[in-house]
Parts: sequence; C-alpha cells; structure tokens
Amino acid sequence: MADSTYHHGNLRESLINLGIAHLDEKGAENISLRALAREIGVSQTAPYRHFEDKNQLLSAIAINGFDIMAHSISDAITDLDDQPPKYLKAMARSYILFSLENTEVFKLMFGPILGDRKSYPELLAAGQRSFKLIEKSLQTGVDTGIFSIEDITITANSVWASIHGVASLMQDRFDRFPDASGDKQIDSMFDILLNGICSK
Repeated sequence: MADSTYHHGNLRESLINLGIAHLDEKGAENISLRALAREIGVSQTAPYRHFEDKNQLLSAIAINGFDIMAHSISDAITDLDDQPPKYLKAMARSYILFSLENTEVFKLMFGPILGDRKSYPELLAAGQRSFKLIEKSLQTGVDTGIFSIEDITITANSVWASIHGVASLMQDRFDRFPDASGDKQIDSMFDILLNGICSK
C-alpha cells in the first residue's frame, strides 16, 4: 500500500519515517530500500537518489533521532542554565524517556549497527551536539563555584556513561527498576555523582 503521506518532493522524509516504522517492526537488518519504495509507491530506484545504500538511510534515521532527542532535552532544561544540578537531572530524565519511547531508534543511534561513526560525519556531529549540553552545564557549575572539576570532558564522559547506562538497563532489565520513569534511580544516581563533583 502506498504511503499516504508521500507527496512529490518529500520522498527523503517519507523514506525516513517509513524506515523508522520498519525499524520498530522488523529490526535494522530487515530494512530494504526497495521494499520501502514499493510501500510508498515509487520506483525501486527512486530511493537511491537520496540514499546510496541502506546504511545511509539508517544514518539519517539516527540523525533524526538525535534531533528529536535534542529538542526534548532543550524543552526540559528551559530556564535551568544557571542551576547545573537541576539542569543535569532534567536532561537525564528527558534522555531516558526518549530511550524508552524510541527503543529501536535509540539502539541504532548508539549501537554497533552502523559501525565506525567516522564514516558518517553528520551522525557524529549530531551525537556531539547532545554531548556538548553536558559539558556546558558542567562548565557553568565550575564557573559559578558549584562544581569542583579538573577535567570537564572526562567528567562529562562519566556523567553521560551513567545516564546512558541507566537508559540501557531500563530497556533491557526493566525488572531492576521500581517505576516506569526511573525517577528514583535518576535522583539516586545524580546524588552519587554530585557528591563527587560538588564543591565542599
């Protein structure tokens, strides 16, 4: 059945949107550009004007995921720039909620399917934009005397690893968490982290 959202000129967007649906239903390994073309109702060669192969489509889906997650995080941290601890907690909640609502896209964004991110510079840049939000908040904390940190990047790696670890565990070992949102775990995680980086 043709994709009713397809109109001339937005085939790329339609391929990404339908690709996300196929990702959720079938997994990345079973996505086919030709199958997507048939479902949308265009020639089987039409997708190749936008994506040279399936991995290029998967990269675009991952970039789209990073963009959506970044918007969600930006909404969550509005007016919290000058409150680094609250900023980091709000960002973590938004990050984890996105991972739970977009499980397959999240795994594509961070997993091994696409291999070396250096082959996908736009995807690499999209991931770095999200990481910069952590560094920005840590730097604000240092500048205002809230945090005592010697190396912003190393600390940001540790913070991100904690957030990402909780997100991944909530996907794969949901039985380990007392509630669907994981708020108690997030608060506890940040209490532990903040005890280590806050000025005494």
